[in-house]
Amino acid sequence: MSISPQPQWARVHVEVHEQPGWLDDCFRSTLWTKFQSAASEGFENANDISGDYATMSVTEGGTTNGCGWRKDLSAAALSTSTYPSLRVRLRGRGTTPQYRVAVEATDTTVDDTGWTNAPTEFEAVTLQLTAAKTVKYVRLYARSFTAGASAQIDYDYAVLQRSPPLIPAEHYETEVDLRHTSASSGFRVRCWHDPLHGVTARRYRFEEGAGVKAYDLSDDAGHGSLLGSPTWGTGKHGGCLQFTGASSQRVDTGYTKAIATTGALTIALWVKGYSGATGVIVGSGKAVTGGWNRLQLNLQSTDEVRIYAKDDALNLLQYTSTTPVLDGAWHHVAAVVDPANDRVQLYVDGEYDGQTTGTLGTITLTGYD
Repeated sequence: MSISPQPQWARVHVEVHEQPGWLDDCFRSTLWTKFQSAASEGFENANDISGDYATMSVTEGGTTNGCGWRKDLSAAALSTSTYPSLRVRLRGRGTTPQYRVAVEATDTTVDDTGWTNAPTEFEAVTLQLTAAKTVKYVRLYARSFTAGASAQIDYDYAVLQRSPPLIPAEHYETEVDLRHTSASSGFRVRCWHDPLHGVTARRYRFEEGAGVKAYDLSDDAGHGSLLGSPTWGTGKHGGCLQFTGASSQRVDTGYTKAIATTGALTIALWVKGYSGATGVIVGSGKAVTGGWNRLQLNLQSTDEVRIYAKDDALNLLQYTSTTPVLDGAWHHVAAVVDPANDRVQLYVDGEYDGQTTGTLGTITLTGYD
């Protein structure tokens, strides 16, 4: 019996960052300064085929103080208004491993995760930074929560980022065949053209998971500001934003547009709600009468969704779906506002639900009430 050679597979984690302020994925110990000691500690790069990460090892005494190293970035004069978050990918090993990540500003104020139980597999954690500060130190820590025990925190990278990675999800992996190599191995990552790139006026994935920004993946880079403290959660595909119904909670995108009589606009999203909920899902344009915006996609008390459009001449078209969407499940809703054909339409879960026709002229969207 003969056995064919089997490939030795390696998993590769891929992230693409847009103009980071600072990135370290090597963690050469000579570039980091120890500032906190335990009974014994160490911080060095793995420096082998297992991966280009660094291991911070710690052995505790009778008190679990942990250890820490810091990187001095004061010479770079990095503003937290430009680079509002620190993203670190890490995992823990050993006995009750805990990590801690912090950023100290030049005015000695500190943003800090506090001691946190480390994941057993590599995960990225994000620390949101206080705005209008200048970064002095990035601090990384390790400790065992058990007195007298040893633990390790493996740090894969740390990055001060302008915005979340363009490829943000930790599950983005590819497999590379490294068999039969004699000296070096290589692979190619090809970024395929996104069919929505250049087509969408705004595109929010809500994958950030932390912070007060929702980043726009369209060419306009119309990043939204979270107002009223909506919370991050798990959505239909990745992340989502959760709203309690408070009128102050929203994402302010600053989107402005004039929908011409020859044009149209489509609003598409995933929504999950429960019976009896009401309120605006998407609203755009200054109110013209009755406190209503020029465009609204809103939830009805009878569990349906409605598209409402009022043009600059105060002509009004609205349509309420026949399909309920407030049943505790995720539903895909697409609303078409179409002055070119004098109509508004709704699609629910990929199916045409219906429309209303009538006069609909130019709709100028400027600001939000």
